Amino acid sequence: MNIKDLLININPSKKSLEFLADRILSDNYRGNHISQHFRYNMDDVIAILQILYEVSGDDLLRIRTTDNSKRPSNTPEERDYAILVHKVNQKISKCGQDSLRKNMFPDMHRMGLINRYGEDKQVKGPYEKGVKSYVSLTEIGKKIIDPNLKYFDKYALYTDAINKLTHDLPTEILDVIIENGYVYEDEFMFFLTFIGEEINGQYYTKDMINELLKDYRSLERFQRIEVNRIVKDYCNPKNFDGNKKNKRDYHNWKNETQQIFTLLSQTIYYSFDNTNQRLSPRIDQRLFSFL
Repeated sequence: MNIKDLLININPSKKSLEFLADRILSDNYRGNHISQHFRYNMDDVIAILQILYEVSGDDLLRIRTTDNSKRPSNTPEERDYAILVHKVNQKISKCGQDSLRKNMFPDMHRMGLINRYGEDKQVKGPYEKGVKSYVSLTEIGKKIIDPNLKYFDKYALYTDAINKLTHDLPTEILDVIIENGYVYEDEFMFFLTFIGEEINGQYYTKDMINELLKDYRSLERFQRIEVNRIVKDYCNPKNFDGNKKNKRDYHNWKNETQQIFTLLSQTIYYSFDNTNQRLSPRIDQRLFSFL
């Protein structure tokens, strides 16, 4: 029996299960890709920016461009980068030379806090492909580490940075989560990450996704457990041949949802209930009409 039949047979009346099956079978099953798989908070980001500025000031910093596994040693021109990573690890204890440039720097660039440059020292776009050889702080990056800036103002800048990184996701989905009271990881993973995406020519608006979410939530508890089991069993990379595009990976998909939850819970809009693994709005429903 195929994945679509397995899911729909749980409850053939539920449109949400048909949508989920179609999504899983789509090459775009992961939906919106927002952030790298690396947990961090505002203090971590500020610490990295402060150390980067201590090491390089207003100059461009040459960074490693090759994985440690391929070239364990640093070149002489990567010396300052090695010093940067050493100091970052002394401060936050979780950042290697590869993870800083491949995970943190892309997010910080997309937040508007740093710029990344090619070998020609020309600034790259936040989502531009290609090798990045240098980094430097932006004016916003310098502002957020200003020791004279009040904590509230730093937090406001950081919230704006998360909004930029997530394409305004915190405010985009706020009314949906307020209306539903909260959202569980599986609900967010299966539905909310697909707002604005398309399957077989069908574009899914926020309102359409909200209706699918409600439809899914009306399933019995054990039915939802069975949905997750079926999806998890099917989305095992070992079940597929070919490259990553052909494979499905439940754990990476879920990990990305957890990363988004981490980011959203750092904004003024949401809090994360770790016990129940769900995201809730901090904002009172009665205030929503003024947003």
